[in-house]
Amino acid sequence: MDAPSIRAAALRRMTAPADYFVGTGQARPISVSNVVAFCRTRSRELGDRRNLHHRFVLCVNLPDSEPIQLVLNTVAHRLPPGGYALLFPHQLHAFADLSDREIETLFITFETGDENALLHLHSRIFALSPQVESSLAAFVDAYSGMDGPRNERLVVLAVQTLLETIIMNDRDRGVEAIVAIPAPLKDALSKLSGERIPTAVSVAKETGLSEAYLRRLFKRHMGISLGRYLVEMRQNKARSLLGASDESVSRIAELCGFDSIYAFSRSFRAHNDCTPTRYRERNRHPGSRAKPR
Repeated sequence: MDAPSIRAAALRRMTAPADYFVGTGQARPISVSNVVAFCRTRSRELGDRRNLHHRFVLCVNLPDSEPIQLVLNTVAHRLPPGGYALLFPHQLHAFADLSDREIETLFITFETGDENALLHLHSRIFALSPQVESSLAAFVDAYSGMDGPRNERLVVLAVQTLLETIIMNDRDRGVEAIVAIPAPLKDALSKLSGERIPTAVSVAKETGLSEAYLRRLFKRHMGISLGRYLVEMRQNKARSLLGASDESVSRIAELCGFDSIYAFSRSFRAHNDCTPTRYRERNRHPGSRAKPR
């Protein structure tokens, strides 16, 4: 690979400073640690869940990929080729339409203490700008080790550069990607956003729909089953409350729609490979006292 040349025009812009002792000041890049990245090449692989729920996940559907459908909270989005979304820790998300197709979807997961710098990216779909695509390519080169052994510090720097480029260049590059759904389903979805997670039966009753019809409607327009979606809602809410609140395990079980702490513990362990108490010990956020939403 040819090394990039330094552009003469850029050098000419680097004139003598007015003050040799006043530069960038205290500016620092966004904090990044514990970077893990991987690429999915078949759409069916998007259903392969991993315990990334307490981490940030940058999901990039590369330009040569096929469109994929991503459900964020209670809204279905179309993630087009050349589109990306940033998933926040404990944010409810699921991939829909998992028919077996060739895709190129890159996932970059990381931890940061500078969440506020990323808040404007929450629950939005963005189109890759040339600047972001260039930074993304540099990250892929650094992480894959194509040009030699991987240097972990350079990987972290590459993610910092990518995120800073996104923050500076893509603030206004959001795209309209919401999948249209019928009014009865919108009404049903609104019932899922309360303090306590309901059952399919209770949602159907409140919206005046039969449970069977609600399940068919949900599957047709959201691309996943209502049952699976409610399971994801319960597990995401449980993980969030265990990591960032002082609620008791029994209270969390109640808020997540479980009849008993025993049923909650069994379900949580089946989906997370550890007990609720153990999860809280591993993922406790110091000083957090968040209450359920």
